[in-house]
Parts: sequence; C-alpha cells; structure tokens
Amino acid sequence: TATPIPRSLYLGFNKIQDMSIIDTPPISRRKIITQSVIQETSQFVSIIKHELARNGQVYIVYNSVVDIGSFTNKVLSFCPFASVGFIHGSLPTDRVNTTMKKFRNKEVDVLISSSIIESGVDIPNVNTIIIYNSHRFGLSQLYQLRGRVGRSNIQAYCYLSVPKETRLSSEASERLRTIITNSSLGS
Repeated sequence: TATPIPRSLYLGFNKIQDMSIIDTPPISRRKIITQSVIQETSQFVSIIKHELARNGQVYIVYNSVVDIGSFTNKVLSFCPFASVGFIHGSLPTDRVNTTMKKFRNKEVDVLISSSIIESGVDIPNVNTIIIYNSHRFGLSQLYQLRGRVGRSNIQAYCYLSVPKETRLSSEASERLRTIITNSSLGS
C-alpha cells in the first residue's frame, strides 16, 4: 500500500522499468501461527507470560485512542510482572519516539498501540501480537499488522481477539478465517 509499490508495479507492467520478484522467504523464517481467541483477561495473561518466558516482547493493537490509556492501566493491573507502554498517532512525536526507543531497548515488554505500527516497524524480538477487536479490521490491515512479528528465526504468534458476547458479521468471520487460513509464508 506504500506509494513506491503501486508506482513500481505500474512501471513494471508498462515495461518502462524492469521488475524482479522475490518469491522465497528469508532462510530460517517461519510461518506465523495465527489463531482467533476470546478477549479474556486470563487468555491475555497466558499469552503474555508465554512470550516473556521466551525472552520476547508483545504488541497489543488496541485501536481506540480515546481509552487506550485506561486499557493500558487494565493490562498493567493483570500483568504486574511486565513493563507496559502505549503509543498512538495523537501523541506528541517525541513521546512516541521515546516509548519506541524503550521498547526497542527491551525496557518495555508489552507495547499497546493503535494501528500506527501497521507498517515500517521492524523489531525482531517482538514475536507475539494480539489484535484487540480484530473483527473491526480489514483484511489488508490484519495482514500488515501480523507482519510486525515473525521477523527473525523465532516462532511468532498472531492472536486475533474477539469479544465473547459479540456476534460477528459474515464478512468479519470470513476475513478472520481468511487471515488464519493464509498464514504460510508467501500465501
């Protein structure tokens, strides 16, 4: 979706510029295990503990800027063993940069973020992502968000969380089923 990609495709298809295709993943890269989970505190604690036990870090995508601070406090209350930070696009740039620097330096274990991490973020130590209310995201967003993990040779996990009481539309169910089914490299 970045501007250079459509431009490059246009130039390649119109034979203005040569185009090469890389159709194999980097050596030792693994597919991201993707699954749907119910949004429950015990589920999140288990997921976070598992990743921290592997000496990794966790993204939680929480796409509501209005109450991301209170959600962060909730995560802190049920995960007192983890250091937790949050970012979103409405924060001052220096605060986002400071939090991201702490996360990169492993001073923060769990980063709660809006979808601003969707592209351009490459932190190989982050091998688990929980996408909160995943049924509200489009297929391309889910694909991009899942791509924030699995950027090393360590097994990565993507958890698509949905509320227990929510009845998903057929379109939302199909999007989640599609992203779960197509989790192998290059799919």
